Amino acid sequence: QDPPPSTAVLEHYEEWRPLEEWRGRGFFWWSAQLLSFILAPNRQLNGLVGAAKAAMGFRHPIVGVHVRRGDSCKLKASPGYGMPLASCKHFGDFMPHVREFRD
Repeated sequence: QDPPPSTAVLEHYEEWRPLEEWRGRGFFWWSAQLLSFILAPNRQLNGLVGAAKAAMGFRHPIVGVHVRRGDSCKLKASPGYGMPLASCKHFGDFMPHVREFRD
């Protein structure tokens, strides 16, 4: 009889352990390496992404920007909210820094 799915992976633990010289880097590093390999796009997907980037006119370097807009931006506009909150900047305020980083 097959073991329950929750314990089946434990039978193969030794097969998935990192090589001896990589064990000091920790489990997070090792699992990130595995996921990077497993989730890497194949040639066909790379070709599709490359074609889409060319069609959109992407130029290198490409800079990705994540702007957090938490609840404080919404709450700041609420009447009667008495706590000091972080200022909520417009995306354009970040662009001089993005251009400086890119150049």
